[in-house]
Amino acid sequence: MSYSKTLILVGNGSTLKDKRKGEVIDSFGVVSRMNNYVVRGFERDSGERVDYFCRRSTHDVHWCKTPDLKKVINFVTYCSGTAFMNGRAKNVRNIYNKKYVHVGSGFCQKIGEAVGINQPSKEWCSVGVLAIGYFCDVLDRPFYITGFDYVEGYEGKFKHYYPKSGVGSRGHNWAKEAIYIQKQIDLGKVKILP
Repeated sequence: MSYSKTLILVGNGSTLKDKRKGEVIDSFGVVSRMNNYVVRGFERDSGERVDYFCRRSTHDVHWCKTPDLKKVINFVTYCSGTAFMNGRAKNVRNIYNKKYVHVGSGFCQKIGEAVGINQPSKEWCSVGVLAIGYFCDVLDRPFYITGFDYVEGYEGKFKHYYPKSGVGSRGHNWAKEAIYIQKQIDLGKVKILP
């Protein structure tokens, strides 16, 4: 199957580990990654291309320096830190200039409402579900996801495929996000990479 005209959103979940999907991931027309992804040393499983970089508008997300980067999609999450994130978004815009795409808190709030979370102070959406919502909104064709543990049947605690402590669930509701993503799959907007 050819994926050359399709986008894939690569999550950071442990379901990527030891699956050897790297070559297939890199064969997609657009490869999108999130937040503090790691590819060096994991190319066999995660691939190495980065065309789109989806990030939360915070100071703890690394700067993507990939020379072939086409877009940086910066999410201002609807949460107790929205005001700070709006200020940080100006810095992100200055770093990436023409590659910068701003996704404001209003859109993030709308996705949170669709997910059914208790926002803004108790729960807020992960960048993964925000990116899925964004791509469902702007693309006119289905896209693929991989590396989303809480959707791909991983029963344990959500972890990264690279060495890092487990992802804290404070603020995120993985169960509700999984239901939202499954709805997008059922609607034919999203597919899971086999």
